[in-house]
Amino acid sequence: MRRQSIHIALLAAAAAIAMPAQAVTPARAGLQAMRELNLIVLGDLVIHGGEVEGKAFVGGNVSGNSSQIGIGSSANGQRFTASGRATLSVGGSVSQNLNINNGANGTGGARVGDFGSQNAYGVAIQGNVPGINFNSTGGTARIGGNISNNLNVGQGTTLEVTGSLQNGVNLSDNVTLKVGGSVNGNINGGQNTNVQVRGNVGNLGFGSGGTATIGGSVGQLSGSNNQTVSVAGSIGSGNAGSGITIKAGGSISNLNGSNGVTVYAGGSISGNRNGASFNSNYSFNAMVPAPVVPNAPTAPAITAEAAVLSANVLALSSSLASLVATSPSSISLSNNNQRATFNAVASNVGPANPTGFALFEITSASFFNVQEFSYNFPNTTLPVIINVRNIGNTTLNINTNFINNARANNQQVIWNFIDATSINIGRQFQGSILAPLASITAHVVEGSVVARHYAMRDEVHLGTYQGNDFMIGGVVPEPSSWAMLLAGFGLIGATLRRRRMAVSA
Repeated sequence: MRRQSIHIALLAAAAAIAMPAQAVTPARAGLQAMRELNLIVLGDLVIHGGEVEGKAFVGGNVSGNSSQIGIGSSANGQRFTASGRATLSVGGSVSQNLNINNGANGTGGARVGDFGSQNAYGVAIQGNVPGINFNSTGGTARIGGNISNNLNVGQGTTLEVTGSLQNGVNLSDNVTLKVGGSVNGNINGGQNTNVQVRGNVGNLGFGSGGTATIGGSVGQLSGSNNQTVSVAGSIGSGNAGSGITIKAGGSISNLNGSNGVTVYAGGSISGNRNGASFNSNYSFNAMVPAPVVPNAPTAPAITAEAAVLSANVLALSSSLASLVATSPSSISLSNNNQRATFNAVASNVGPANPTGFALFEITSASFFNVQEFSYNFPNTTLPVIINVRNIGNTTLNINTNFINNARANNQQVIWNFIDATSINIGRQFQGSILAPLASITAHVVEGSVVARHYAMRDEVHLGTYQGNDFMIGGVVPEPSSWAMLLAGFGLIGATLRRRRMAVSA
């Protein structure tokens, strides 16, 4: 147990370094993350097929096939804990189009995409992405890199791109679009939109009642009625709808005006007035301020968040590995040792842990050669921890069938693969998986998944952990504490790179 004790001591020391005197338990924050997130991948995610019903967090890159995130499910009462987390967070780049949903989470319950005060889905990607399909309205998407494909943005959506839109975008009504680079194509459609682009725009053709602030130049303006257009550079050509106000810091060429149109340009204006007011070589002033260059949106800091999340789930795994039961649970074998039944007994019940928890220990990879697993729990609220240790570099193959409606219990179960580094799951798995050191390849999983790397061959279903955390205790860190936690947990990251946790039986 010596290495395990050292690891736990390091976690405690790092937390003490990172935070003031009040006790903050990163392990409890890790457990809360498993309640809120359906899939946590600390490194890279490869999608071979399927979808994620709940929310997903990926610290590295996402590659493979297109997938749906946040599609939701109400089957058998499977739930998640609503939070301000985005439906999808990615610390690197994405190589395929994404489908972002705001799926229902049961009748009258929260929706998967509930995201902060906006109560809508969210996307936060630190790198590049080809494209995003928003299969809902409202919500916020923040992209730290570039978007290469043409986009369709749903009604009421806020899209912030730190880089450029290398193609174009079709806007619905009441959309806010902020781009730190250029839009190398068309901005089409959408009434009452707010468009802010720091660079150039190929064709600005948004709908009536909108506002556009462009920091570069516009190749062509396809104006609608009652717009306000501010361009720091020049406008190559265009048509102006009625009631529009246009300002350009440079020149405007080949503009067709109409009644009720007012145009200001720091350079020359050419074209047909058609009743419009043209003010060329204009000296901007307090009454008519000069066009401005909008600020670039800030890229989401998912890498920093991933470092904290990694430390938290590692702390959770170590904390659960150190549990000792006062009343033992048992595993009974039947059907010629081909069926393993988990007989849960409430343990450690007391003032600090009113409901107690059930604890199982598995210390050999050969245990997973049995054909069937069955849960025999006294109720559906007792937290059940199944510690799996002494696996190490052995590739753990799990092809066991869960029987007797094990799915009804998966929201109370955590399988804690303490030291496993490679896991292949060939059948539908019931219960949350906590394996922060492992590369996992899996088909259907019913519950939360925490992995170092993850190859998704089928679906990850809701049924995230909903049990209590009395066995851990402490205070969940606020997001404002994450920066301080990073400093303390840097020590653990360095230690884990040198020593993979090994726990004796």
